[in-house]
Amino acid sequence: MEKLFSQFSNISKKEWLSQIEKESGSSILDLEINFDTNIKVSPFLNFEDKKLIGIPNQKSNNSWLVSEKVFEKEPILINKSVLVALNGGASAIEIEIYQQWNYED
Repeated sequence: MEKLFSQFSNISKKEWLSQIEKESGSSILDLEINFDTNIKVSPFLNFEDKKLIGIPNQKSNNSWLVSEKVFEKEPILINKSVLVALNGGASAIEIEIYQQWNYED
């Protein structure tokens, strides 16, 4: 199967930034979002930024986990909710526990 973007030519980040500045009339730096003095987020990232921000390798398939969150307090109710979720097609379960249990009861 052909990869989705293989029909497009690779364009460097420098070329993209040049085109953005040409079309918008301003520098891409003017569009950066500053969350903190040490955190700046650019509105534009490309493949060259992958190494800089630590994006892991792309997946070899398009499989997903179907997740369901369980919000019960009692172990018996948690078990029932998990079974309902699994029987309904969930492949990942997240259980939030709000209290300590007495396992001797």
